Amino acid sequence: MYSQVAIITPNFNKGNHVIDCIQSVLNQTYADWQLYFVDDKSTDNSYDLAVKSAGGDERVHILRNESGIKGANAARNYALQKVTSKYVLFLDSDDIMTSDCLLKRIEDSKQFQDEDFLAYPMGFFFDQLGDSDLISNVPNEKDDLDRFLERDIVWQISSPFWKLSALNELGGFNLNLFSQQDVDLHIRALIKGFKYKYLH
Repeated sequence: MYSQVAIITPNFNKGNHVIDCIQSVLNQTYADWQLYFVDDKSTDNSYDLAVKSAGGDERVHILRNESGIKGANAARNYALQKVTSKYVLFLDSDDIMTSDCLLKRIEDSKQFQDEDFLAYPMGFFFDQLGDSDLISNVPNEKDDLDRFLERDIVWQISSPFWKLSALNELGGFNLNLFSQQDVDLHIRALIKGFKYKYLH
């Protein structure tokens, strides 16, 4: 089923966090989305909680990672093969979206139609929303690529709002790396000269 936005959520043993995560997607004021929740062989009850939380909504696809490769990025790549939407957002299963998250990104994408992706800040919380005022990295005068190469993570995995065509050109995540595949993805996008804006 086609939609404007695909949300890809890998999961491994996140327990009750998946309830809040999926509910935050269901609560979006923008409704033209598909959620691909990919469980990576969890040994807790988070898969069943995801199914229950979806409540039968046809936009929510609860999948198991059948790629034969374990890990969040293998699960993300697995879902990417199924996506037909114009835009893609990665959302971890212990993350939460504000209710206007997708609406703002769709509105921005109309304004910046030539960009391959738009990047945004993320807020952090510890036990519940509002218990921290921390946000992800802020822009400065240094080049974003230089900052990434210096291991100064300019944005997190859930920050970019990608065009699917850009992710396909990158070939998704490099599973030959043992770690930092998300950082590698962002670095490759910058090296390729992808057009983007960081809307902090």
